[in-house]
Amino acid sequence: RLIAAAGIGQQQQQQQQQQQQQQQREQQPDTGQQQQQSPRLTLFQKLLLIKVSREDLLIAAVQHYISTQLGPSFTEVPSTSLMDIYLDSSPYTPVIFLLSQGADAISDLNRFAASEGRAVGQGLQVVSLGQGQGPVAEGLVKVAMKSGDWVCLQNCHLARSWMPQLAQLVELLQETARYKDTEQQLHPSFRLWLTTMPVDYFPGSVLQRGVRIALEPPRGLKPTLLRSYTALPPGCLSAFNKTGKAQQWQRLVFVAALLHGLVQERRRFGALGWNIPYEFSDSDLACAVQTMQGILQETQDSSTLTNRGCGSVPGSHLGGSAWEAMRYIVGQINYGGRVTDANDRRLLSVIMEQHLQPSVLGSNHRLTSSGTRVLTTWQVAGWCI
Repeated sequence: RLIAAAGIGQQQQQQQQQQQQQQQREQQPDTGQQQQQSPRLTLFQKLLLIKVSREDLLIAAVQHYISTQLGPSFTEVPSTSLMDIYLDSSPYTPVIFLLSQGADAISDLNRFAASEGRAVGQGLQVVSLGQGQGPVAEGLVKVAMKSGDWVCLQNCHLARSWMPQLAQLVELLQETARYKDTEQQLHPSFRLWLTTMPVDYFPGSVLQRGVRIALEPPRGLKPTLLRSYTALPPGCLSAFNKTGKAQQWQRLVFVAALLHGLVQERRRFGALGWNIPYEFSDSDLACAVQTMQGILQETQDSSTLTNRGCGSVPGSHLGGSAWEAMRYIVGQINYGGRVTDANDRRLLSVIMEQHLQPSVLGSNHRLTSSGTRVLTTWQVAGWCI
């Protein structure tokens, strides 16, 4: 009897809970119809509310408001085409890259120079300005004015005392444009490239006479992935097409780009992302890709790959030691070389453990702990874009 009475009591409680839930649903209006007919707050009013209550989220809220009202193109950082910039420039006008934290102009310039048949030391002269490098840079520029080479002066903000000489050098370029004598004119292929952080002592006359480009790192994981794929050297994704390892290689490249995006995007969350803000750059991604490529080349061919957490994958064999080597070199040396905080190093190791594992080469690699994002297709580059 006691058991039967307890069962009846539980049934009554469940019925009461169901009735209360039904009453709450009837009392609550349809949010979709309410937003269409009489929304409580407009987007701009929500923006004002965030400004008052959560000012730390204001930047993200403003970006969402602009993207909703004007379109995503007004908030996404446009990709810089060096070909268009090169066509707009001339031998008499320098090209100035205004850098921000995390932006890298040299890798883009090297890639563009390679597409034009130039390389560092062969048509492209690169000088990193610093103590005692001013006269060296000035000599290279004067020689390249006649030979037609490109000269890139890196980190002009580090040579504060040499900035007046740089202004005089750019003034010399402008003066040669007025010469009628062809022997005194500049070579038509000559270009002067400058990179600098926005500092107040950079000559204003150089800024006025040059082509200015503001380089900012992409914001958001998807733009970062797109930027990483754009930064890959030509033929990178097809490097293993003839060896039967193309599928594994494309996945490893995607994982390298994903890891690069994760470590960069964590900086947006302040101390919640990293205890110390680190300046990861495209060179870290390039080193990670080269490391993975070298390890994959050294592995022995096998008919199938079977590991815990993944199925059979035709191609090559990656043993446990190969994954350990990738995690150590990429995580502890490549990216970890910049990390100084002990807790940040532990966090970096966890991130590497999550994504540099055999399941990456399987058919259902989970990109998130909840499993809402799963890497299921081999065409990872096309999926990302």
